[in-house]
Amino acid sequence: MKWVVASISGKQETYELWDEDKKKLTLDFHSSTNSARIESADEKRVFMLRKEGFLRNKIILRNEYGMKMGHLGFDKG
Repeated sequence: MKWVVASISGKQETYELWDEDKKKLTLDFHSSTNSARIESADEKRVFMLRKEGFLRNKIILRNEYGMKMGHLGFDKG
């Protein structure tokens, strides 16, 4: 499998995941809204990346319903 850059224009980047000659996944990232749209076969999802916490030191991944899916924290040092 390999990622291919499909297009980059302004604040939108589109990537495709290919397995030999089959496209498995399409990912559209919008840097102005920090959102990613992911399409695979008949399923479409939207994820948002937000800085939260005290001094905004965590990046939170939320789905299209606002549910927290994961987080990324930074250690000092």
